[in-house]
Amino acid sequence: MESMKISQIISEEDMQEMKDALNDVDISEAAEQIKEALEKADNVPLNIAITGQSGSGKSTFINAIRGLGDEDEGAAETGVTETTMKPTPYPHPQHKNVIYWDLPGIGTPDFKANEYLEKVEFGKYDSFILIGNERFTENDVLLAEAIHSKEKLYYYVRSKIDRDLNESKVRRPKSYNEENIMKKLREHCNNSLRGKGVLEKYIFLISSFNPRLYDFPQLQGALENDLPDIKRDMFRRCLPNMSFQVLENKRNVLKKLIWRLSLVQAVLAVVQIPQYPYVSDTSILELALKVFLTDFGLTESGVQIMANTFNKDVKDLKSVIKSPLFNKTIDTGFVINLLEENGMKAKMTAQYILSWVPIIGILPSGGLSFSITYSMLNKCLDEIAEDAVNVLTKALEDFV
Repeated sequence: MESMKISQIISEEDMQEMKDALNDVDISEAAEQIKEALEKADNVPLNIAITGQSGSGKSTFINAIRGLGDEDEGAAETGVTETTMKPTPYPHPQHKNVIYWDLPGIGTPDFKANEYLEKVEFGKYDSFILIGNERFTENDVLLAEAIHSKEKLYYYVRSKIDRDLNESKVRRPKSYNEENIMKKLREHCNNSLRGKGVLEKYIFLISSFNPRLYDFPQLQGALENDLPDIKRDMFRRCLPNMSFQVLENKRNVLKKLIWRLSLVQAVLAVVQIPQYPYVSDTSILELALKVFLTDFGLTESGVQIMANTFNKDVKDLKSVIKSPLFNKTIDTGFVINLLEENGMKAKMTAQYILSWVPIIGILPSGGLSFSITYSMLNKCLDEIAEDAVNVLTKALEDFV
């Protein structure tokens, strides 16, 4: 049974607002409040700025963190010269409210260091990622100081680590030691930024062509941990499915969504669907199931991206997907069938659910509606998350 406390899912303020609305017997208003909260959580804006010198790999990084290749639709344009002439937004393919901004390189003729922050509208970004591919220049250090002084979230990335390691291996094959080389590169970055308000924990060595390796996962973890809760959840949902930890984090975030959706159904528990009187609005549930599939990459485009990323046959990845939701038309009839399959289990757990969320007991049929919705969505999420793990496991077979 779900071990997460209800207070971790719904804030005390939200609970009090719902109780107040229910005490006034204004069911429609209470439902609207919950729906608005859900929409707000799913559309919270997140703006992450990527900046650095020309040719440092900003655009390639933006593509990598969005799970795209440089030739995929919607990818940022890449090249050996500066291709970004103004702040350019690149929304996440599925979550358009999450935007990565490719900023012009600092020190270019139109973006001199002393005017840079003002011209790129510094204040609208939640965090900054400064990328360098060989060394951090004087302009980079000036930008580091300015970002630190304004108390913004900031991270420093030494890109193209794979290139450096390969070159070293070619030049010194007998003495090549990846760990020692990485240590020296890290020390060089630390020395370049020391005394500028930059802590070592904010410096990362990455390859955008190998986001599973080096410090790329640690960078993602730092971005997650430093964001406010609601933005952290959205960021986790947007990460490409490159590790099992990413998949587990997504599952935990969507578990929270299940609680809220179930509460909506409890508040709206009226007879609107003759075939199934304990469910008021299947459109909410249809949307939730589609969100699960999209976030875990279990769509045609999502599986194709995984196949491209790991150089696998898409048929091989599809062969390990077992969920009945994959490649199905999710409509009212489909959702009702799922609810009916979970109805008996839900009836047995309704009393337990009521003990966790007594607010829904105020409503007729509230407990049963809540538990039916919760049981169905929880089962579907677990199946989809398991399939995502299976797809990643298959993708990693023989992957170098």
